Amino acid sequence: MVALAALLDRLPLDKRGPLVAHSAEDHYTRMRTTRGEDLLLNRFADAIAETAPPPGLRVHLSHWIATAHVTAATRDGDRALLAMAHGPDIPVSRGNVSVLRQAGLPPRLAP
Repeated sequence: MVALAALLDRLPLDKRGPLVAHSAEDHYTRMRTTRGEDLLLNRFADAIAETAPPPGLRVHLSHWIATAHVTAATRDGDRALLAMAHGPDIPVSRGNVSVLRQAGLPPRLAP
């Protein structure tokens, strides 16, 4: 059985599943799982702290991703995006592009 992040216990039962990503939206965190998404009243920093065990990365000021659910990484000039297995693409800040390269996310981002 796959271990789920403790944070997911606050999601409705029908939305609980492996964590794909979460994003900050004002005072809320949008939690995206393989079974859908929902908003939780939670500080983004607290959500990241409660995210274990899925391995992931904070790729932007407002976005955290589970590395297992990244299907592609693309770059267009200074803009980098991650295609996720579930839901919309996630932007990557310029400062975190090197972190993605070190993590070996597919395909390798051009410098």
